[in-house]
Amino acid sequence: ARGTYRCQDGKRIVVAAAEPRTWSALCQGLGLDELDGQPGGPPDDKAGTRQKIADALATQPAAHW
Repeated sequence: ARGTYRCQDGKRIVVAAAEPRTWSALCQGLGLDELDGQPGGPPDDKAGTRQKIADALATQPAAHW
């Protein structure tokens, strides 16, 4: 799930939540509770996890995040 993501205003932000604590905070902040407790997301669905993060970040401008 590490990577650069586009926000609603077209600006990009970097996500690098590798530790369980930071992953949990990311999931909670983005409203992705179903991914909490699985740092990096389910091993068999990395693309799906990245898409969920991208979709969530695209709902607000970069300054919001």
